[in-house]
Amino acid sequence: MNISLGNIIDHVNLDSIGTRDLTLSPEEFFMDTEGKLRLKNTDIRYDFNDWSLSQACSSLGMPIRYERRLMDMNPMLLSKQFNYWKNMTDKPVLLRTKNSRIRGYLSTSYSIYNNSELCDTLKDISQNTDFGDPSSFYMDEKRFHIRFVIDSPIDAGKTVIGLNDILKTGVDITNSEVGAASVSIVPMVYRLVCTNGLRAWRRNSESEQLSFRHSRKDTSQFHSLINGAIVSALDSNHELLDKFIASKQINVLDPNKIIEDLLTRNKFTQTDIKNVQEEYALEPDPTKYGIINAITGAAKKYGNEERLQMESFAGKLLTLNVA
Repeated sequence: MNISLGNIIDHVNLDSIGTRDLTLSPEEFFMDTEGKLRLKNTDIRYDFNDWSLSQACSSLGMPIRYERRLMDMNPMLLSKQFNYWKNMTDKPVLLRTKNSRIRGYLSTSYSIYNNSELCDTLKDISQNTDFGDPSSFYMDEKRFHIRFVIDSPIDAGKTVIGLNDILKTGVDITNSEVGAASVSIVPMVYRLVCTNGLRAWRRNSESEQLSFRHSRKDTSQFHSLINGAIVSALDSNHELLDKFIASKQINVLDPNKIIEDLLTRNKFTQTDIKNVQEEYALEPDPTKYGIINAITGAAKKYGNEERLQMESFAGKLLTLNVA
């Protein structure tokens, strides 16, 4: 994918057109009988999306799955329940809207850090720190993800099917403007032969240094934290790379059985297991390295969020005994 940070910035800025933030007390809005949020004494109405409806229901202690069904089947009943519980609180809310749609229903303690601000931060940092060029980019209503890969190839030998196995390091950076994710910087290894990505796995105490919640921070604080996190991620990439290459030396018996056991224990589905086993069959390397590559290869079949989760699980395997 031939992209540049400048192209991404242009895309993000274009996407931000029509966005607006509203801080409202409970007395200033209600849900009408069609399930739309309406500002009192006006004709202004906003549609919920699935994410913002979930946030609204969660904030009021309403059962999310049930309320989603009501939105489809009986929005009038949903509005009665919503307005009843909304009027039981005096806490203001932050609405993040785009045109006539609510994209986020948040607490006023939420610290706004938009994708455009993150891109500006990355542009500033890139002038002093080489963390690679964008290799992929994804953005939807909930999440933003950009992957940088450093152009310093490492020769990992040959694959079992005789291809040159070249690795590169980089960083994954994610954000959400609507409370779906923290700002997160994750070290990663990129495998050129199959474009697989392996994300580093961190314990909670370690990930706190590279992940920042949208709470009690301003733009300058986010900027400083992200700068430090990128430097830290780049410094730790060599450790991830060394462990990944060392996994070539760890042989495993019955790889398909191990794949099934590992994924079952970690609550993956039968479809996930089938996808990983099919990927393994394309490059049948009976080592820990081979199993990890089968998982990261299968991850490419999924949407962005699920792919990153699977790539992180593959990174976790570097810390586990899989034999």
